[in-house]
Amino acid sequence: MNYITHRVITGLLFSVLIFTGFGCVSGGDDTSAVKKENGLFLISNDSFNQTFNVEVNKIESLDTQLSNPKFIVISNSLMLIRDGNTDNDIFKFFRVSDFKFIGSFGDQGEGPGEVSSPAFVNQGAFKGDSTFEYLDWGRRVLQRFKVDSVLYSERPLPEYEYSLPSNVIMLQRAFLLNDNYLVGSGGMREDKLVKIDTRGDSIISTTPFTPVLKEELGNRSAGYIYAGEIAPNEDKERVAVTTQRFKTLEIYDYDLNLISDTRFDENPVTILGDENSIATGETLIHYSNITISDNYIFLLYSGNNYDDLENAFYGDTSNLKESEIHVFDWNGEPVFRMVTDSYLSAISFDKRNNRIVGVAPYMEDYQNYIVYLDIPF
Repeated sequence: MNYITHRVITGLLFSVLIFTGFGCVSGGDDTSAVKKENGLFLISNDSFNQTFNVEVNKIESLDTQLSNPKFIVISNSLMLIRDGNTDNDIFKFFRVSDFKFIGSFGDQGEGPGEVSSPAFVNQGAFKGDSTFEYLDWGRRVLQRFKVDSVLYSERPLPEYEYSLPSNVIMLQRAFLLNDNYLVGSGGMREDKLVKIDTRGDSIISTTPFTPVLKEELGNRSAGYIYAGEIAPNEDKERVAVTTQRFKTLEIYDYDLNLISDTRFDENPVTILGDENSIATGETLIHYSNITISDNYIFLLYSGNNYDDLENAFYGDTSNLKESEIHVFDWNGEPVFRMVTDSYLSAISFDKRNNRIVGVAPYMEDYQNYIVYLDIPF
C-alpha cells in the first residue's frame, strides 16, 4: 500500500503581550476578518493579529521507544499516544509532569481488552483523568475505558461501548456527548457530521458537505474527500471541525447548528483524481490536525501535497514544508499564527504547561520525536 492510499483510507485580543524567545514576524495591516452572511468569515494570513516564529524542542525525558506515533491527546496530567506500526501497545500513557512512561494498552485483536486497527482518538478523548474513549474502527465500536483499568488490569473491559449502526458504519471520528448521544464525521456518503441517539440508533441531525464542490464526484466517496478532525468543547457546547482538503474551520453547537464558517477562499477547490480516485500526488493537505483549549482552537497547517509526504515517508524531505499553527477563538475569528521550524504530524494542547505538544516524524536522523512549542502569550 503506498503512502497516498494509506492516508486516504486510514481589534487586538491582548492589551499587553510579553514575549520571551519568540520572533514576531509580522502583524496584519487589517486584523479584522471579512464577515459575510450566514456566519461566513473570509480571511487571509494578514487577518491574524500577529505571526510568530516558534522553536520546536524535543522532549528529552521521554523514556520509551515509539514506533510510529500518529495521535496524541493530553488531559490535565496524562498524555496518550497512539503508536502506529506495532503489534502490541497501541496506546501508550505518559505523565505530563515529567513525560515518564506509565503503561500501555491495546494488544492487536478483537477479543476483550484488545484493539483492532485502525483505532481513532479525538481531542477531548479524556474525561478528566479518569476515563478515555476511542473509536475501534476495525470493529466499528466506540468504547470508553477507565484509565486505571487499562493500566493495571490484564484484560480490561470497557466501561461503556456503542456499536455504530449500519447507516453510519464508516464513521472515521466519533465522540460521546454523554451516554445518550454521539457525534461523528467522515466516511459518510451524504452527510459531513451526524448526531445519533445511541438509545435507539436514530439520527437526530446531520450537516451537509461544505464547502460545496463544483466538480461532479461520480463514484468518489464525498465522505473521504471531506474527512478531517473534530474537537468538542464541553463547557461551550461547541464542536470545531476542519478538513484536510480545504483551508476552512467550521464551528457547530451540540445540535449541529452552524455557528461560524471561516475560510481563506469563498469557493475553495481541491484536486481530485480520476473518476474513482479522490486524490493525486498534487492534492494539497491543509489542516491535518486540531487541538483546543478553553478559549482557542489550534489548527495544524501542513501546506504539503501527497507527493511531498510520500517522498518524506521514504526518506526524501527536501520538499517538505515546516508546519504552521493557526489559532482561532471559539467564534471562528483568527487570533494569531505560529510558524514552526519543523514538520509536525500531530499536536495536542498541554493545559498544565500552556504549550503545544506534537509529533515530529522527520526532525533529525529520520526518527519520530515527541516535541513541544511554547505558546507566545
